[in-house]
Amino acid sequence: MIKEFFRTLNKVIPAEPRRVNRILVTTFLALNNLKPQHSAFVNELVIHEQEEDWADYTLFQDYFLSYQGTFSFEDLIEIFELVVSPSDKKVNGAIYTPEYIKSYIIDQVTASTNLDLTQAFVCDVACGCGGFLYSYARFLRERHDLSYEYIYSELLYGVDIAPYSIERSAITLSLLAIGEGEDADFQFNLKEGNSLDFDWRTEFTRVGERGGFDFVIGNPPYVCAKNITPETRELLEKWPVCLSGNPDLYIPFFQIGLEALHEHGVLGYITVNSFTRSMNGRKLREYFHQHSFGLSIVDFGGEQVFKGRTTYTCICIIGRQPQPVVRYCLSKSSQLSTLGPADFVQIPYDTLTDHQGWVLSTVDIKSVLHRLRTTGRPLEQVADIRGGFATLKNQVFVFKAIGETPTHFELETKAKVRFQIEKGICRNAVKANSLKKEADFAIYGEKIIFPYKYQAQPNVLFPDEQTVGRRVVPLEEVELATLYPDAYKYLLAHQAELALRDRGGASDYEAWYAFGRAQGLNVQGYKLLFPHISDQPYFVYTEDSDLLFYTGFSIVSWNSRTLRILQKVLISKLFWFFVKHTSKPYSGDYFGLGKNYIKGFSIPLFEKEEEDFLLTCADKDEINTFLAAKYRIPMQMLMDEPTMVNSVNIEQVLPLVAPV
Repeated sequence: MIKEFFRTLNKVIPAEPRRVNRILVTTFLALNNLKPQHSAFVNELVIHEQEEDWADYTLFQDYFLSYQGTFSFEDLIEIFELVVSPSDKKVNGAIYTPEYIKSYIIDQVTASTNLDLTQAFVCDVACGCGGFLYSYARFLRERHDLSYEYIYSELLYGVDIAPYSIERSAITLSLLAIGEGEDADFQFNLKEGNSLDFDWRTEFTRVGERGGFDFVIGNPPYVCAKNITPETRELLEKWPVCLSGNPDLYIPFFQIGLEALHEHGVLGYITVNSFTRSMNGRKLREYFHQHSFGLSIVDFGGEQVFKGRTTYTCICIIGRQPQPVVRYCLSKSSQLSTLGPADFVQIPYDTLTDHQGWVLSTVDIKSVLHRLRTTGRPLEQVADIRGGFATLKNQVFVFKAIGETPTHFELETKAKVRFQIEKGICRNAVKANSLKKEADFAIYGEKIIFPYKYQAQPNVLFPDEQTVGRRVVPLEEVELATLYPDAYKYLLAHQAELALRDRGGASDYEAWYAFGRAQGLNVQGYKLLFPHISDQPYFVYTEDSDLLFYTGFSIVSWNSRTLRILQKVLISKLFWFFVKHTSKPYSGDYFGLGKNYIKGFSIPLFEKEEEDFLLTCADKDEINTFLAAKYRIPMQMLMDEPTMVNSVNIEQVLPLVAPV
């Protein structure tokens, strides 16, 4: 209901945080028949009939009542998060956490210790609008019958970068107490601050005297690396876990939270699940491993727990006290309340590879993956794995010709304006994600305006000892205008649009009409094209040696026989088993196929007769059986059903498989 309601919310609610707060508080009090007498903080937020905002309040209440007749605390918290401005969400990562997730985390962190909870300090280091603090306060009240005055002043702590979030946390907690009969002004331990640069022990002196918090709980900010501001990126550099790849904002919050705990403290987060395998999670994996933290992970895989957000999540419960194993469970969120110790696999830290990525699975699956990694040479040594081009403005450079003459292609813009483009400046292009079979080139083939030229350079070796003797440089502007005046006229018409690339940083490009990135401009050779994410293996062969591509990758070689053999191996069950257990998961059972995920898959050394078999055989089952024997892996281990995988012991079955 709330999501549907929010679609109309902006029509009837003002943008200023203070006015939003007043409208929501007044509505909440009215619909719950609450009339605080002693809370000056809450009463200052109440809108009275003679005030200017009364009309907005009544309009909002009417809209709300048209959707539902009650206004719960979870509704309030969710709306508080929903009305955070889109720009703030983008850079601060605010998101609403469902109650059942919060309850599970609170139950797990408190059950993992013998601490007296009536004395335990708990903190949310990115508290947003107070959702976790609200749930923990209710938990303490119900479990130990403590007053909210005591809970708020003695036990509960929160920090957030947004001042309106701190006020909303105080509002939520105040209304919770008022709703249960505690009508007062409370002393909160809530502070506005940036957790990336916040001294917990001096800002909260009582916590410092005790050596840290007992519990840190929360939902760290969801901000991907490309949306992080330069100021925040500079702060990330002080955290060792951020020193690999391009870190997303959630990554340092593990180290922040763990270092804010005392030596027996416990952390509970719901957060992004990609750190176990991603390149930007390497240093975080090392950090966990070096300290042997007691880490338990409930992985939701490709399920999207958060409404309206394409985010893949897991719950992490982490104790500061060292443990030799990581506990791991792949689960649906709907099964969370039924999970028990038997549902977790215990994986020794010493068996995990921090740099390559953690394989969190059974011993038998690890044995299969070991064979898939070591039976031959790594894929990256057999052929070149290349990424596609990135113009950062494909709608200008890439087009589907609507007509042609002997010298020109005709394109039509979204504004229905037509341009003639010289054929000499165009190259064949394709979106790799669109391809499933070779016939798709005719369907999805496009043209790209390619304002570059080739220059000779000393030969550069491909892995198969073939060479490429050219490099790519932008055409000089005079050269572009002289050789291709129609294309130049078209690009000039879009110059202002091109200048907006890289947040206005396009002025640093080699030329204003150059592509946004220099990658993928000189991928010369025969190719196997494949998508960047997929739900099954698609590797599509082409002998168009100068074909340019985007949104995907290619395996490149001048040896067509090598590529055709690789194609048979890479569309096999064995390769997909490797991907499903080592790559980044997405919704819909999709997995990432980036170079870092697939480069370690090994390619066996085939005899000529074996190569001939692979090249001529069209039966996928026969090929899978042949390859399973080649890798010395029983076919039972490659079944899709997890129960089958867990029930077969590879060491017991492998002797029955004769190596080829």
